Amino acid sequence: MVWIPRDIAARYLAETTLLNAYILTPISSTALNKLKSRFEHGAALHYNPQVEFNIQHAPDEYIGKTHSYIRAMENEANRDYPFLLIDEWATTDCAVWYIDSFAAEYELDDDGTGFAAPSTDVLHEILVKASMVAWMHNDVEISSGPSEQLIHSVYKNYRTPVNNWPEIAGCEEELRAEEDEKMCILFHARAGRCVAEPGDYEECTDDEIVHNAVARLKPEVAESNGMISDWKWFHTAKEFDLGDGTVKQFPQGSIWLDVVFDTKFDWPEYKWPKGSL
Repeated sequence: MVWIPRDIAARYLAETTLLNAYILTPISSTALNKLKSRFEHGAALHYNPQVEFNIQHAPDEYIGKTHSYIRAMENEANRDYPFLLIDEWATTDCAVWYIDSFAAEYELDDDGTGFAAPSTDVLHEILVKASMVAWMHNDVEISSGPSEQLIHSVYKNYRTPVNNWPEIAGCEEELRAEEDEKMCILFHARAGRCVAEPGDYEECTDDEIVHNAVARLKPEVAESNGMISDWKWFHTAKEFDLGDGTVKQFPQGSIWLDVVFDTKFDWPEYKWPKGSL
């Protein structure tokens, strides 16, 4: 038996594992379904969840208001974590607004280059491709790709015609993921891990091939479970804390293996959070 941990990756990479997504403007069922499909693909929700989304119609008091106003209202409601705003960009470009925090005091210091926020009323916000939201959300801490643009979005010299504000972040990365399998694995969290029990994997200890013992899922096991498995180092799997007070135990001889999830596999339908559209 092969077991895949379903813990949300954001639990380890970011503070927020569920992003509220508020619909501000009318959106057709076709556009909404496409948006949800891109969320699912980008966040690997079928097999290696990175972050989940709670899509809902925005409260009436949010309609027609600025992003800063909505951020302030969310803060007052003790929801001071990032959220998404869905407007006409979702229909035209399958992109959404990722709203983070207001500028901090230290970001007001201007060294003469213009890379400073004009006030603490300016938002860290970015328009980003739906398929790249999860990657950016979990990568903000290391400032890669669109997350760097999110950090810069409060600076005076960023929101100018030269920078084509608002530029849709993640377009280049999304295209590269569509054209290059390695980039798809990287940007869409297709690299993960599983626990393989004895009989589901094979080892290689040939010194002419490897210096240390490696293992992989047996080809037929990998295929039947929607995984691509190559020779990898491994370590013993004894138990796993499920985070709900229970611990899953594994049979003796079980191992942890790094794998790549196959998008062509017939994965079970993803169940969206209760209350989400």
